[in-house]
Amino acid sequence: MNQMSLQNFIILNELNMEDTFGELFVLITGGLLLIYFFILLYLIRKTRKWPTTIGQILFSEVATSGSVNDLHRVVVKYEYQIQGKLYVSNRLNYGYRMSTNSLSYAQKKVKQYFPGRKCTVHYNPQKPQSAVLETSLSSPLYLLLLSGILCVFLGLVSFFR
Repeated sequence: MNQMSLQNFIILNELNMEDTFGELFVLITGGLLLIYFFILLYLIRKTRKWPTTIGQILFSEVATSGSVNDLHRVVVKYEYQIQGKLYVSNRLNYGYRMSTNSLSYAQKKVKQYFPGRKCTVHYNPQKPQSAVLETSLSSPLYLLLLSGILCVFLGLVSFFR
C-alpha cells in the first residue's frame, strides 16, 4: 500500500467511526427516551389505584422559559388532608415537569386548576406526601414517546444502511 492510499484508508475509517458514533448516539438516546416514557407510564398506571381525597388548589400559573422557542410548563400548588395531617404538593401528574411549546395547552390546564377550586387528589397510601391530580398521560408525554420511536427508527435505519 502506498502512502496516499494509506492516508485515504485512515481518513475513510475515521469518517466511518464518526458516522457510527452518531448513529449509536441517536439510537441510545431514543432507547433512553422510550425507557423514561415506560417508567412514567408505569408510575401513572400505579397512581390510578391510589386512594383519593378532596384537596384545594392554592396556586396555578404558566411558567415560560426560553427566548426563541418559548417552552411553557403548568405550575400548580394544592393542599389536601390525610388522617388530619395537612399536605401540600405541586405534582400535577407524573411527567408534570415536562414543558410544551403550546401556550394554549398550558393555559387550558391552568384555567382547569384555578386557585380555590376543590380537586380530587390521588395519594400514595405508603407515602401520603406523594400525590397527583391527574392519572392519565398528558400531551407532552406522547411527544416523548414519538421522539423515542423516531430516534430509535432513524438510528437503526442509518446503522444498517
